[in-house]
Amino acid sequence: MMNKIMLSLFLVCLGGFALAQQTHFYAKATGNLYTMSTWGSNPNGSGTAPSSFSMNNAVFHFQNRISFQLFAAGNLVVNGLNSGIVIGNGLTSTTLSVPIGYSLSVDSIFIDSASQLTNAGNVNWNKSNFSFFSTVVYSDTNTFQLVRGGQYGRLNLLGGSTTRFWPDTRTKRLTGNVVVANRLFLSSFVYCDSFDITLGLSSVQTGVLSYDQFIPYGGIIGKFYRWMPMGPVGFAQGFFPMVSLNRKFNFLTITTTQDPLFGGLVSVEYLNYWPGNFGLPIYDSASVIPLQINKVDQGFFKVVTHNGFAGGRYSINANPLNMGGINWEGGLRLLKRLNTSTPWVMDSGSYGGGLSAHNPQTGILNRPFLDGDYAIATDSTINFLPIKLAFLNGSFNGSQVQVNWASLSEINADYYQISCSDNVSFSEVNTLKAAGNSQVKRFYTSSFYYPNHEKDIFVTLEAFDRDGSKSYSKKIRLSKDQTNPQISFVPNPFSNFLTIEQNLAEPIFIQIFNQYGQMIWRGEKTMSNALIETHDFLPGIYYIEASFAGQKFYFKQVKN
Repeated sequence: MMNKIMLSLFLVCLGGFALAQQTHFYAKATGNLYTMSTWGSNPNGSGTAPSSFSMNNAVFHFQNRISFQLFAAGNLVVNGLNSGIVIGNGLTSTTLSVPIGYSLSVDSIFIDSASQLTNAGNVNWNKSNFSFFSTVVYSDTNTFQLVRGGQYGRLNLLGGSTTRFWPDTRTKRLTGNVVVANRLFLSSFVYCDSFDITLGLSSVQTGVLSYDQFIPYGGIIGKFYRWMPMGPVGFAQGFFPMVSLNRKFNFLTITTTQDPLFGGLVSVEYLNYWPGNFGLPIYDSASVIPLQINKVDQGFFKVVTHNGFAGGRYSINANPLNMGGINWEGGLRLLKRLNTSTPWVMDSGSYGGGLSAHNPQTGILNRPFLDGDYAIATDSTINFLPIKLAFLNGSFNGSQVQVNWASLSEINADYYQISCSDNVSFSEVNTLKAAGNSQVKRFYTSSFYYPNHEKDIFVTLEAFDRDGSKSYSKKIRLSKDQTNPQISFVPNPFSNFLTIEQNLAEPIFIQIFNQYGQMIWRGEKTMSNALIETHDFLPGIYYIEASFAGQKFYFKQVKN
């Protein structure tokens, strides 16, 4: 009786129709869903059977089994005016499954507490109402499963991956705005297009995001709203798993250092285009190694507050999980601007550091407000940003040119392309297959014939991902009479000593910093005195700045 009342009110409220006497049918405990005799007017499935699934003011109840599933009999279409289905009775666990290749199409659908709709195929409805404790699962293994707009209780968007970082299957695409009242379980890429996702109903009912932050399988490509409480905002409440259009992870986390005066909505969107360098360079003289911030990354976060959210102070952390070309995580900074017409500025609480070169982090501590654009920035002579390179150099050998480089990490990398020029126009001269996916340093060498070797040439390197995106290295100049400096520190990890390897007989001025930015060693070394004693170094991460042949080189070393 309760289900009859709830669904009748639901149809009237959403459909705008006058209250009509509805006919209710219940599925038997056994039998094919497409057989009329399986349905009856009594709760146990007995009684008068329906004449068809196309009648006005008819309600079909799925509640007399633990599990219902559409099979090869065909799609289930309930298409009468003011007709629909009810899944569950609010007490018993009930699941209706739509297998891949099949469709469920109804005018109205209601899912009661403890009940679940599992969709690996296609679902379509005009009106919906889901209990706070109901569950809808989208689990199609094909690309771009459509997710119906509306308000859900629990929503599970299931994905999978063919590699650790690249979920190539089970991608979702919204057909309307989605609100998740209770819990969002996210393990697939979700393309919002012109729509958006909201988690929670109010600053009291903020909703829960279930996401594996250690083995990420997906995220939101578009705009994501989260309700924030008036009290403290912790990591779990302030986590935004945003993804760029080329499916690169760009996570943002907002936490409070002082509670807001009023709770409300916060939206985050990752915009996948270069925002420009207006306002740069910025000099961070407070850094132990002074930094010139002169370049922002290819994309940026837009953060907006809504519904009266006000007051408090906030810490913001950005983590582009697979950003490459990071020689020194301490050189990263998170910059902020109000909008596209204002310059980038660096807050006094901006910091860099990160977990590793392939998992860098940066952020701002204790900000008084949230609204604005945020971008990861650095000194491009230290960190290339999108390029996954440790170094790039080259040399002449007669009419042959040899180019050397190393990648710090590779994620979904396809190949490298070398181009050279006499500084007028660049042309491709060689390609080399990339390792693909790697979290260790990889060394590459490519040789090619260049006929006009009497003149200086310029060389660039392009890294192509398997998804079609690419990034560029800085341009290097090679001269027939020039020997390009090369330097490295071995071993890594090290224990009681470090040895400097170089190709020029010039002195090297070296500064070594611990992971907290404190200088613990400095001095000058030559080829004949290339050993640094490290007995007294504590185990941990160290950063080395080497000034050599008019250039600065940065290294990250680990002490066992």
